Amino acid sequence: MTTNYFQESKLDCNRNNEDFTRYISDLKILFEKAKTLEDSGEIEELKNILMGEFGKFIPNIYNIAKEARQAFLGEYADKTIEILLRYNEIYDSLSDERVNFLTGYNVEVTRNRIKLFLMQQIRDIDSVLSLLQPPQK
Repeated sequence: MTTNYFQESKLDCNRNNEDFTRYISDLKILFEKAKTLEDSGEIEELKNILMGEFGKFIPNIYNIAKEARQAFLGEYADKTIEILLRYNEIYDSLSDERVNFLTGYNVEVTRNRIKLFLMQQIRDIDSVLSLLQPPQK
């Protein structure tokens, strides 16, 4: 089953939007799964998962960096865009790595870079999720 978080290539990044809560939670699940693979040294599987799942978390837009502000709206849009742009950056690097491998060049996204990426993503997602919690009385 494919999850579609976006309505007309937009996502309202607000506390009351269940699609947004599911989107950010599913991103965390993805990155935690990737972190588990990194911890166990399964780097190629980790790279495959990050590459394979990327499209699920991107709205139907042409240029993510330029069009993200029109696709992600609401109170938590900036934080979400930041997370997404970092994912896009690592995705582009992994894509370059694959292309370079096929053409005979030796370019590699290091394990340390991926580890730092995952730690930052999980930390920032946790920050957003904590903001989505109802205020304590």
